[in-house]
Amino acid sequence: MKKYYAYFSVITFTIIYSVLRYNIFNDVPWQDLPLYVLNKAVSLSIIFLIFINQFYLSKNKSLTDFRTIITSLLIMHILFSLILLSPEFYSKFFNGNKLNLIGSLSMLFGAAAISALYYYDIKNFLTVTHNSIIDKLNIEKTKIAGLIFVSLHLFAMGIKGWLTPLSWAGFLPPISLIAFIFVLIIIFMKVKILVK
Repeated sequence: MKKYYAYFSVITFTIIYSVLRYNIFNDVPWQDLPLYVLNKAVSLSIIFLIFINQFYLSKNKSLTDFRTIITSLLIMHILFSLILLSPEFYSKFFNGNKLNLIGSLSMLFGAAAISALYYYDIKNFLTVTHNSIIDKLNIEKTKIAGLIFVSLHLFAMGIKGWLTPLSWAGFLPPISLIAFIFVLIIIFMKVKILVK
């Protein structure tokens, strides 16, 4: 039952934080709450849930439902982002109507992250599943690579805003920066387990 409180708490917190930062302090129109602002909350929820799941894994426990929830939220994030991808919502990604270098790199790293994180899920779906130690090591290494791509995705899209804290809406750190820090912590936790 506690894990369901974790889901609810994480998603509730990220929605409240996103509404405060964007709708309240940054004057983003309330009409953009259902997609643009909620997409921010969804993306941060994914990272927080991965962090919680990794914490339990480090204690030799597994929360199977977390992976399902994370995957569902990731699908939402991808769909929302594709719907919203335009100069109107992400002007820093565009020169005119074309993606600029920042936008292209952010999309590239995002796609690479998904490919790496779900490589073995796709492989196991198409072939016979193997549970050898070598396979488990390779899975963890591939997930670490995926998380590195996630960090690059966040870095490419957010670095300019991270460097100007005085311009942060309500002095609240950007969601991309919070997510970036947590991704680095998750990578450290995974590497620590891997080298044991």
